[in-house]
Amino acid sequence: MAPDAEKIVSEALKLTAEERAELVDRLLRSLDDEEGDAFDDVDRERLHAAIARSEEQFRAGQTIPAKTVLDRLRKRLR
Repeated sequence: MAPDAEKIVSEALKLTAEERAELVDRLLRSLDDEEGDAFDDVDRERLHAAIARSEEQFRAGQTIPAKTVLDRLRKRLR
């Protein structure tokens, strides 16, 4: 990563979680503008709703340890 980008990341990490989430959303939207994606409006709405639910679950402490998730995924691949 370029030094300027490293400086931006360093500053961004000082933001609150909510501010960082907004920043990520804006950055991702800028990629959509440049590259486009395969989502139509309905798919995009579903994705954003799923992200919002996930954020609510995280804030409520309803999380699953990463190891558990990875173990479940590995079992599916077998």
